[in-house]
Amino acid sequence: MKVLHFGAGNIGRGFIAPILLKDPCLEHLKFVDLNQKIIDQINQLKQFNVIELGAIKNVVNITGQISGVVNTKLAVALEDYAVEFCTTSIGATNLKHIVNDVIKIIQKNEQNNKTLIIMACENGEKVSSMFKKEIQNVYHFNEKLIHFVDVMVDRIVPDQTVSGIDVEVEAYYSWVVDQKQWPANIPKITTLTYSNDIDAEISKKVWLLNGGHASLCWASYQNNQFHPPFTNASLQIPELKTFLLNYLKEVGLIFAKHFNYNFDEIEKFINQIITRFENPYINDYLERVGRNLIAKLQLNERILKPLFIGRNLGLPTLNLKATINHALDYTNPNDADGAKIAQMHIEQKNKVTILQEIVANITEEQIKFILNLL
Repeated sequence: MKVLHFGAGNIGRGFIAPILLKDPCLEHLKFVDLNQKIIDQINQLKQFNVIELGAIKNVVNITGQISGVVNTKLAVALEDYAVEFCTTSIGATNLKHIVNDVIKIIQKNEQNNKTLIIMACENGEKVSSMFKKEIQNVYHFNEKLIHFVDVMVDRIVPDQTVSGIDVEVEAYYSWVVDQKQWPANIPKITTLTYSNDIDAEISKKVWLLNGGHASLCWASYQNNQFHPPFTNASLQIPELKTFLLNYLKEVGLIFAKHFNYNFDEIEKFINQIITRFENPYINDYLERVGRNLIAKLQLNERILKPLFIGRNLGLPTLNLKATINHALDYTNPNDADGAKIAQMHIEQKNKVTILQEIVANITEEQIKFILNLL
């Protein structure tokens, strides 16, 4: 079986490729990317190393089963490449740019009466299902053949210190698939985990790990303007570690009550998050994890969604509110969204106005709740 993967960047090479190619039934993975240089390197070298960072570095060599193509030449490449799995790691907001490319793959499989599984391996909730709707707005496909499968993907891939196309990652990974969406006629990929409750699996990861990452970043900027600059080093500062722990416990309680989840299991997950963030062998820049602030502050995203669920459940939301306030003071000039926030501060816009301008469809009542103005 063959995979076509959109995104030859660090996540595609460091997470998607090594996990999928561990399954002996997957014979080849072809990367699709706009970056001609990376595609040329993949095709010339036909191999790269995935370096798992820890006390002992484990090097996984990916060789012989990979190739690449730039987006503009995809149609030609598809002529002699039968795609059974199509995956992405280009960022959820960029999926709109590959709609036409994915439709070409869908149409070829329909012509050949072949099943196709599409997994959008992006941070966010049920991104594959959202991508499916985006495709259906343009093209009505055969749903008996074409299956969009929601996933939860989790592996820290820090900014790189290696050259070429080798990539450094943490050893930990998790890739959970919605078992209900997986077609019965296609064998399961053995290196993935399958769940009947994908909503809980995604929310647990997005609210706690991704939300915790962002929360620590914005709190660190307020505390010390990223001195030190790394996630692991910031957790050596007692007040930041305490804040993160309180944040995770607050969100964890909201998650557990909302999904009827055992809180003891959530506490184990929280401890695992702290251990991963403190990994001394991964120097993950706080600026990296704080990117795309405005996208992260939308109502259906990792901060505001658990905030309002927590309010409706009558649970504490003190640390979630503090995190939003830290974000509204994230005036980092080196960050695109931080620069926008900084400009709003220069224009003397208050937090009510900032929230109105950056959060789509937020209500006056919601703003008052966030800012304790009720």
